[in-house]
Amino acid sequence: GNWPARDEESSRAIGSLVEAAKYWRTPSDVQSPEGPLEQACQELLRLHRPDGLTAVCLRCARNFTSDTSLAPVITPSQQWIFDFITDTPDIDAAQKEQARNACYAIVFRAMRDLLVGMGGVGGIAWQPSQEERGVLADAMI
Repeated sequence: GNWPARDEESSRAIGSLVEAAKYWRTPSDVQSPEGPLEQACQELLRLHRPDGLTAVCLRCARNFTSDTSLAPVITPSQQWIFDFITDTPDIDAAQKEQARNACYAIVFRAMRDLLVGMGGVGGIAWQPSQEERGVLADAMI
């Protein structure tokens, strides 16, 4: 395949998905098979970009931490938009932990599946070549 051209295009998509992940702030956003995180990860695996999957999942996991330094920076003029589009319900610490762990689980599952060739996120089966396996494993680390 044409790795450089694919990487350039998919890198832009990854950047956009990482930005979007800042707003996936409800447990259903990250725990539902139809949620935006799972859908984004499926697409990233189709693009052979587990590095992007990892970046998106880790960014999304930050939404469910109590460390305010990791929260998205919202200026006062943006706050009303943020409140409007997120409509984030109050979630307790246990729900935050479950949601955060769901983000990590997607990364671990993708890494396992890539390294052992067992399939992928959402049942997407992909058998990388030996060369692709090495390149992608390096990208995930």
